[in-house]
Amino acid sequence: MNKLLAKLTEKLKLAGLKITPQRLEVLNLFYGKMLHPTADEVWRKVRRKFPAIPKATVYNILDTFVEKGIVKVLIIGKEMRFDFNTSFHGHFVCKKCGKIYDVDLDCVGLGHGNLPELSEGHKVEDFQLNFFGICKDCLKKEGK
Repeated sequence: MNKLLAKLTEKLKLAGLKITPQRLEVLNLFYGKMLHPTADEVWRKVRRKFPAIPKATVYNILDTFVEKGIVKVLIIGKEMRFDFNTSFHGHFVCKKCGKIYDVDLDCVGLGHGNLPELSEGHKVEDFQLNFFGICKDCLKKEGK
């Protein structure tokens, strides 16, 4: 068994999940290959290896991964995406190319799980912070 497969298998075992080829394939997509995909994007990629896999199966796998804390749901505009990086972090969304980049929140004092205190007495359990603008690659193309 190669190192990545062993790592993926261990991740599923630690979450108490049955090891299936489909779950391994979905999880494999998140290891550096797909950043912030939609459920449909994941399904289209998984279909390359498992052509007969129903969309509902992939959606169920993603729901299970969210439930087990393997991935987080990310809402950008009206779109639901999935993020394998479950640590506290923000996102930068390029308005030109649509790429989504992770942002370390130490720059705004919220890194390493430091959740904000709300004066109204609410308990914050999670948050999403999104920045919107033009990414460095698009700026470079524009000559700025």
